[in-house]
Amino acid sequence: MAIETIVGPRVETPPLASSEWSVMDAVKLYGFDTWGRGFFGVNPEGHAVVQPTGDPRVQADLYQLLANLRERQVLTPLIFRFPQLLARRIEELHESFARAIKEFNYQGHYQGVFPIKVNQTRNVVQEIHRAGRRYNYGFEVGSKPELAAALAIHDNPNALLLCNGFKDQTYLEMACLGRRMGKRVIVVCEQVDELPRLLSMSDRLSDLPEVGFRCRLYARGAGRWEESSGEASKFGLSTSDILKGLDLLKERGALDLLKMLHFHIGSQITQVERITQAVQEAARLYCKVYQVADTLKFLNVGGGLAIDYDGSASSSDSSANYSLQEYCNDIVDTVRQVCDSEGIPDPVLVSESGRGVSAYHSLLAVDVRATGPEEVDLSSLQPSRETPRPVKELKWIVENLNPKNFRELYHRAVNMRDEVLSLFSLGYLSLRDRAWGEGLFRRIAELVDFHLAAEHARRRDTSHLRRYLSKKYTCNFSVFQSLPDFWSVGQLFPIAPLQRLNERPDMRALLMDITCDSDGKIDRFVDARADKRELELHSLVFDGANNGVPHGPYYLGIFLLGAYQDIMGDLHNLFGAVTEVTVWVDAATGRWHIPNIIEGDTCGEVLEYVRFKREDLRQQFSDQLRHLQQDGVIDAETAGRMQAQYEGLLNSQTYLAG
Repeated sequence: MAIETIVGPRVETPPLASSEWSVMDAVKLYGFDTWGRGFFGVNPEGHAVVQPTGDPRVQADLYQLLANLRERQVLTPLIFRFPQLLARRIEELHESFARAIKEFNYQGHYQGVFPIKVNQTRNVVQEIHRAGRRYNYGFEVGSKPELAAALAIHDNPNALLLCNGFKDQTYLEMACLGRRMGKRVIVVCEQVDELPRLLSMSDRLSDLPEVGFRCRLYARGAGRWEESSGEASKFGLSTSDILKGLDLLKERGALDLLKMLHFHIGSQITQVERITQAVQEAARLYCKVYQVADTLKFLNVGGGLAIDYDGSASSSDSSANYSLQEYCNDIVDTVRQVCDSEGIPDPVLVSESGRGVSAYHSLLAVDVRATGPEEVDLSSLQPSRETPRPVKELKWIVENLNPKNFRELYHRAVNMRDEVLSLFSLGYLSLRDRAWGEGLFRRIAELVDFHLAAEHARRRDTSHLRRYLSKKYTCNFSVFQSLPDFWSVGQLFPIAPLQRLNERPDMRALLMDITCDSDGKIDRFVDARADKRELELHSLVFDGANNGVPHGPYYLGIFLLGAYQDIMGDLHNLFGAVTEVTVWVDAATGRWHIPNIIEGDTCGEVLEYVRFKREDLRQQFSDQLRHLQQDGVIDAETAGRMQAQYEGLLNSQTYLAG
């Protein structure tokens, strides 16, 4: 069995002996010590681990989990879900608000809700409801399907059920139904006409849910979604709209229904100063409305609590320049100061921190299927009288390039490479000569890159070498299905190998998915200090007798995918939802177990999504086989075998297997 190591470009620093690399180097390189927040790390064996309670003694080895699943024929790509991490984040959120309330002598309390739009997956919603019960943690919904789910799951009369979004008659009727079931339902009015329609549904106030006003603030968020907030926001009532609503409630004798003032200035707010400004404006509005309707009780500060995806603790679009405790402190202190100045009782604080609660709880595990470009065998190059001059020149440069002349010879090599391509385009160069020219130039680029790294220097005119020399690692997943925010808005997610972290990586790579789309790639990566365009990975060993498949799986983990990615993934190329694996780690024994596996979509299931009925497809395929039989092209046995193969295709998962 021939095994060949694929050799590629070196990483930025010259190679070191294996003894000079430790797992702590890997922890820092990939950022486990920053974005991981104690939930993810690396063990002495060089495997990535999850610590779902934040306690390093309670951990699961992700590589061992994948090996166990592989033995059970559960293959990557797959999503790992850690329900304990959801519970821990809910706990951290409430503990942080409790500390702030105590520190600033705040006279109200905190009562949060989870916005179901962030992750509507049933297991996630149910676990959040279970874990949040002791805090009376509720739900926020923004559509009729979300309300239908919440009405069935929500069974805590002390937890809030907030109804946001645009509402039709059915939506409002179902909110009333929730109220009659004893749930604490608050309909948050987004438009002026929602309030009279709600009030017209009953002559008895006791049959109606409580009411909230969503106000449109001048304050704006910060980050990717900044433009969605401020005075031009899609949602919310203007000041005059709020006055109209108050007048209508007075006329109907229904001021007692008004319980909440709500605002939302966007998702992933990266600067805490913007949050403080918005809370200050909203708190002042709350006080003024309270002076008209003193039954007002809740101030809902909306979502926006950011996740530090890149570990930089900065105001970059993929980070946050504040901690969870700073977020809570600023809200509590700001509201207290404004209410004290107005002589208004401190309200109950509500937040919709969906990203902050759910982002950490899941990760995508993928396997690398191929690398490229393949290396050219330069040993077969024996220049002859027919070998074109530019190719001979490139070979001379390879043999004579050294630390003193590499800059000069690199620019000479660029000119020779351009000549090779020009001669080929004009028909004067053979395919073999072009391949030699390309291979020689790549080798020159590798040597130049190595010398630059040895000097710890980079020049602008050679900075493109990093991208040119980067390997392309083809991974078994779809960016569009599993990381839609990376493709659509440039959201970064931490990515790291799940194994070999005790070995120094020796490759710089871009990640390609298996869709037939040039956008199906990951070419930006998290880094606390720089705009990082390649990911450090390990050389792969390929089995020449196994059709180019890597000799043993090489797994990558894409972390912090629990917010929005599950539900927003699309079916580009009809790659469907991946398999989901729930993992629980016993705090007493430290042993992990897998209580639930949900298989990914089959080809037949995703075809149903786009209205190809499986039965129709089977029948059409069968009809074609029957005609082939009638024409004598195939016999009955062959037709039966082909029909079975087609059935197997419909029942197989959409991603690469084996």
